[in-house]
Amino acid sequence: MTSAMTYNSLVSDLQDYLDRTDARLQAQIPSFITLGEIRCAREVKNLGIKSSVVSVMQPGKCVYTKPVRWLETVSINYGSSEIFEIISRQNISGTSTITTSAPHKFVSGDTINVSGVSGSNFNGTFTVLSSTQLSLSYISGGTSQPLELSTGFLFGPLENRTTIFPRSLEFCNEYWPDRTKTSDPKFYAEYDYDNWLFVATPKIAHPFEGIIFQRPEQLSVTNQRNWFTEQARDLLLYACLLETA
Repeated sequence: MTSAMTYNSLVSDLQDYLDRTDARLQAQIPSFITLGEIRCAREVKNLGIKSSVVSVMQPGKCVYTKPVRWLETVSINYGSSEIFEIISRQNISGTSTITTSAPHKFVSGDTINVSGVSGSNFNGTFTVLSSTQLSLSYISGGTSQPLELSTGFLFGPLENRTTIFPRSLEFCNEYWPDRTKTSDPKFYAEYDYDNWLFVATPKIAHPFEGIIFQRPEQLSVTNQRNWFTEQARDLLLYACLLETA
């Protein structure tokens, strides 16, 4: 086994350990690796797979989609931050430009958060490259996309954080039975595997941060490394070998 693991080296290591060359087994190796990754992420909970994800509440909306590859919620908090609605967006040569519905306060070098915008590579945390009264440019790494009308929110770093406490779904339903009424959220529940429920239903577009355990991006020919190959390669190898059994 090589000292620096990649997807390709893991495939080679599995072939060596199994010492079998039949085509049927060889074809199953990518599945063994995927199942090994899933096993590791499910059974190992440490800082390596803990992530911070930032989004924004929408007034009148109480159910929110969890991040991709979510495994478990650690905590949720929201903050005060000036929020600007996005009305259009464009991507040119890896630099995204978004236009807000009102004048913003951000300048070149500021860190901004973009959420809820259609199109790839527009959402996330970025550093502003240049700004005018209504539009902002920031690095996104995306391919060129035409100017389009869009919806979403732009906000700066979270300030004055308020914790939203975890409760059961039954508690939340009892606490806030009329979801059309709005106030500041106090509790959240695991609504289902893919969604959170916030109660009270938000009345303001607060930015919020979820701390979660999140399965690393899956290994493949085009994604050669992740946290497991960098920090727990022995664990990943043994998990994959266990799947082959």
